[in-house]
Amino acid sequence: MTANDAEKVKKKTALRHNEYYDMQSTFDKLYDRGKKNVNHYNLMELILSEKNILLAYRSIKNNDGSETPGTNSTTIKDITEMDVDKFVEMVRDRMKNYCPQPVRRVEIEKPGGGTRPLGIPTMTSYCTPFNNDFGLWMLTQNSSQLRGTTN
Repeated sequence: MTANDAEKVKKKTALRHNEYYDMQSTFDKLYDRGKKNVNHYNLMELILSEKNILLAYRSIKNNDGSETPGTNSTTIKDITEMDVDKFVEMVRDRMKNYCPQPVRRVEIEKPGGGTRPLGIPTMTSYCTPFNNDFGLWMLTQNSSQLRGTTN
């Protein structure tokens, strides 16, 4: 499989996950509003919605690195064993005053020889909604479009 084919599969998987959690239409509306330079309101409510949190989890569940422990020794298996409601509440609590936890640094082999550093976040940091496509998209938007929770 070529790198281009792998990227296509990754995009199809992300789209399937977005549709499974009924978030794709929301993302499409936000994208359309952003293209028209319309301000976005109440985004934290959307970010911390159960569907978006579960989408963030689903997006990283099958990632190769999800079984590698971070600085707190937690892996995806630990998260998977949690009750869904408890997991969602944990993420919401963490997002109230979000501060990323330390990242574990390791050296990995490069294909052409030598090594490069790799940062491994804790699984709970990795599962925050800011680490899924929606969160990353929002962080790249014009900050003048992003408003607090009031209209």
